[in-house]
Parts: sequence; structure tokens; C-alpha cells
Amino acid sequence: MSKKRIFITGGAGFIANCLIRNLIADYEIVVYDNFLRDTLSGSEFHGHKNIKVIKGDVLNYDMVKEAMSGADIVVHAAAIAGINSVIIDPVNTMRVNMIGTANVLEACKEHSIRDRIIDFSTSEVFGSMAFKSTEEDLTVSGSAGEARWVYAVSKLAGEHLAH
Repeated sequence: MSKKRIFITGGAGFIANCLIRNLIADYEIVVYDNFLRDTLSGSEFHGHKNIKVIKGDVLNYDMVKEAMSGADIVVHAAAIAGINSVIIDPVNTMRVNMIGTANVLEACKEHSIRDRIIDFSTSEVFGSMAFKSTEEDLTVSGSAGEARWVYAVSKLAGEHLAH
């Protein structure tokens, strides 16, 4: 699978940087991110010959679709994260995590990328007492008024869209 093009949403984020570290030598990587959180620019990968950076938002379907062109593999790691972000704007959290995921998946469909998609979720879908959870465990949600559940439910919705 080396020498393939990997399109990573949220590519400037922490999780994506961990992936990039392991993939950079063998893959062409397209980083797609709005750069509200940026661990890429200060990293050893900034300016690497195997990375192309596109500043964009997953809420912009047309831009996602255009930026994804030519990708062989899609890694969807873009999301609103951090309790402060969720508390300050829970509606935006839901929009980015659900509509953004829907946009990425729809663009994958348009580009006929169907079997090489990775969608990142969160252990939060298993609740506050999760320990050694697996994907087969039951998911939970709490009161609609609690900020933690906004994030968990939005990521769980993304899981359902991906399936």
C-alpha cells in the first residue's frame, strides 16, 4: 500500500500528527484542516516533501470534495474537541462532528472511496465509567443538558453515518 495518497481531515491535530509520524516515509499525505488547533506547523513534518497542506473546513462540502480528489485512503480525524470548546459552543460541536462527518463520507462516495476510510470516534461514547472498552460494548448517553454528552453523541452519530 505504500506510495498511496492519504487524505487526512483534522490533519494538523494531535492524533493526525501521530499518524503522520508513522506514514510520512511511504505515503503522500494531504492534510486538510482549519488550523484552529495546530500541532503540525511546529512539528518536524512541517514542510515535508510528502505533505500537501490545504486549509479548509469540513463543513464546506465542495471544498472537502475538491481537496479529496486523487486520494486512495481517507482518514477522518477532524472534530471539535476539548471540553471548553464543547461548553462554549455545543451547537457548533454537533455541526462539525456530525455534518462534517457526513460531508467527508459523501465526498468519499463521490470519489468512489468505499473500503479505505477510517473514521475516528471517542471512548466517550461508552460513558464516564468506561474501562478497557471494545467496539462491541454498549454505548451510553446522559442528559441532553450535560456538555460531555454533546460531544459523545455527536461522535456516535458519526459512527452510525460511517457504518
